[in-house]
Amino acid sequence: MRVLAVLVAGVVLSGCGGTTGEPAPVVTTSPKAYTSAGLVKAAFVAEDLVDVGVPKPEGVTDAALLAGCAGSEPVAKMVSLWTLTDTKVNVLQSVESYDDAGGLVAGLRSEVPDACLLGEGGKWSTGPILPNLVDIDAAYSWCYIRVDVQGCGAAAARGNVVTVVLVEGTPLEAELGYCGKVVARLVPVAVKALGRV
Repeated sequence: MRVLAVLVAGVVLSGCGGTTGEPAPVVTTSPKAYTSAGLVKAAFVAEDLVDVGVPKPEGVTDAALLAGCAGSEPVAKMVSLWTLTDTKVNVLQSVESYDDAGGLVAGLRSEVPDACLLGEGGKWSTGPILPNLVDIDAAYSWCYIRVDVQGCGAAAARGNVVTVVLVEGTPLEAELGYCGKVVARLVPVAVKALGRV
């Protein structure tokens, strides 16, 4: 049906003045090219976090949280790290560019990715219910428990970029219900921040 629509459009356009009678070319758009320096524009700022705690910036680095799940390094990447000083939990936000970011996030849903997100010996559980995310190709959330750290995370893909939010801390300070609520509140903020890139 799509081929027919393209052919019909070509025939209609060929009747317009100044055309040669050949079908109109089909225009395709390439995915946006990102650089690690450009992705830093989507990093959380203090104002993004004030609704969930008292944020203290810990820095931005050229790293990726999902590279182990993708099986390759992203084209571009950045991780920002914050501490919520009132609750003593860490907020990690990653923005990474892959050729198939939506496929990567959809793949997280298809199986429990223990090794790529948890490391060895981690326990996995279902993550928080995420709010409706606008213009997102795929999203997924999870929670995890390891010996010295536990928390929740979520990933949301748009085109060839994925944003990840993790909220974690020691088992005494990072109760999973709390971490899940913070993740659910911050994922829409991280998605909106993609508009800064």
